[in-house]
Amino acid sequence: MGQFSWITSDTHRPVIIDGYKGGPTECYLLIPNAYMHIFGKDALYEPAYQGYGVFGGRDAYAVLAICNLPEEELKDANGDYLSDDELRQLGINLQFDEPHKINFPIKIVERKCSYNEVGASEDDPNQGWGGGDWDDDEDDYY
Repeated sequence: MGQFSWITSDTHRPVIIDGYKGGPTECYLLIPNAYMHIFGKDALYEPAYQGYGVFGGRDAYAVLAICNLPEEELKDANGDYLSDDELRQLGINLQFDEPHKINFPIKIVERKCSYNEVGASEDDPNQGWGGGDWDDDEDDYY
């Protein structure tokens, strides 16, 4: 699995991967109000993003699946919830094959706020490794 990242919804800067010059970006994966009871909080805090989509111990694409797919699609034939790895794949499929079905997109921010205060996070074309034209002062983030 390769590394990847997003642009934060609040500051519009990339979530820098831990260990990279200027990184990591401390950030939060926001949880929609309707799903806070599942996660027990309104955001998943990540102090040192490693580049593999995990925020506060949960995969961002698994969270995407949980917040957007019908509950029966999140369970196996026995009625047990799928593993995070299986949910992750469902979330990836949703994001890239059926984005029109997403009501609650991934929202990552540097400063904690409510889910409804910001827009969706975009994919970082530099995958958390810096670069791009998102900031005039390169020395702050590289």
